[in-house]
Amino acid sequence: ESLSAGHDLRWPEVVERQRSSDGTLKLLFRLEGGATFESVYIPEARRRTICISTQAGCPLKCAFCLTGIRGYQRNLSAGEILGQVATLMAEPEAADPALAERPWNVVVMGMGKSGHVGRKIAATLASTGTPALFVHPAEASHGDLGMVTEHDVVIAISSSGESDELNVIVP
Repeated sequence: ESLSAGHDLRWPEVVERQRSSDGTLKLLFRLEGGATFESVYIPEARRRTICISTQAGCPLKCAFCLTGIRGYQRNLSAGEILGQVATLMAEPEAADPALAERPWNVVVMGMGKSGHVGRKIAATLASTGTPALFVHPAEASHGDLGMVTEHDVVIAISSSGESDELNVIVP
């Protein structure tokens, strides 16, 4: 009770659910103040994938991107990011006991530059008590990757898709 007195412990509100014939489920969330963002559950044969957002809108305003044209509203808080994960995982399609053996695959959708997204992922993980580090690509070439052990999970973010440099790190 004392924790809830000083903090807002609500998940973002689901205002729309869209289901496709292949079992994909897209949720539209609305935040206090009216900002919206989407998350998606994708059923796959070997795993369950959820795609989560880190921002409502985008600050970069790229002419080719609808999210950018809509404009930046704000970054999501760590609680809002975790709330969409919990909400998607609790949806009947995803929570089906018959799927319990399938591992989860979490894809973080971030609009804008990959560095913005990487920093937000690291901050969200750190807020849960999970050690996290964002390493800028220029810094990684100077030995910072030596901090990564074989037991760590590495999230490699690429703004241009597959590259020779990325394939060396993540074959």
